[in-house]
Amino acid sequence: MLSLEWIQLYSYLGNERQQVKAITLFLLSGLLLAGCYQKSKPVSESAVSGPRLIAVPQQLVPAVERTGGLKAWANTQVISGECTYTVYKDDGTKYVTTQRHGVYPWSDTIQVYANEPQGSYAWSLFKDNFRIMESPAIRSRELEPTVGNQYIIESIWSVLAPPARIAALSSEDTKPCEPVLIDGLWYREIQLPGDRSYFLNAEGIISMCLVPGEKDKFYLARGYEYRPVATTLITMPQKIEIFQSDRQAKPLKRIVEIDYFKQKTFPF
Repeated sequence: MLSLEWIQLYSYLGNERQQVKAITLFLLSGLLLAGCYQKSKPVSESAVSGPRLIAVPQQLVPAVERTGGLKAWANTQVISGECTYTVYKDDGTKYVTTQRHGVYPWSDTIQVYANEPQGSYAWSLFKDNFRIMESPAIRSRELEPTVGNQYIIESIWSVLAPPARIAALSSEDTKPCEPVLIDGLWYREIQLPGDRSYFLNAEGIISMCLVPGEKDKFYLARGYEYRPVATTLITMPQKIEIFQSDRQAKPLKRIVEIDYFKQKTFPF
């Protein structure tokens, strides 16, 4: 299996009067996960080969088609989004900032970076390896706990690019999609290994995910307002809400709201 050799990120995020000066993303991974998938499991019932081979369990093919299709996802190297990031605090107040998200669907990687009055910050999550890269200007500053929470970052990645997660599965890894009632709406649950779940909404889109967190906590991320994104034409949520939850995916408390005001995808 080939590994990610390096990701180098140079960014400068300013306020409304300052524009991005330079963002250079280098992803040198060759056929990173294509080789991995071919070695780790046989091809599932439906597959598309392009820049890499993508195979998903047959029962989940319609869900992928509703968000652009296997071919469009196979051609998507990077998903980039600028958003307003709102944290709902226990005392009833809000913490609002802006962030940039860079998702590499086929490299199991998400990068989060932004600018605060005290300086810039960046985090990355590669598989289960969470790394904080802080500017010296804010190294001693305690950010809101949810802003740098790796499980919330995983939740964002999971709801933005579910085809990449289910492409790693064989049909034996997924159980039949059972109907469940969550917050007054019917979904079909896709149970994944490791206490994770995806949920199909009434339109057949994988719009919600359940991610296990620290100390028996769970995070429920829900996407809204799905629209095609130019270049690769995959369909993305324009809004994401993240809740603290239990194992049954019952939303207990909304903790984060994300509103994307700019999204772009980059093909291979």
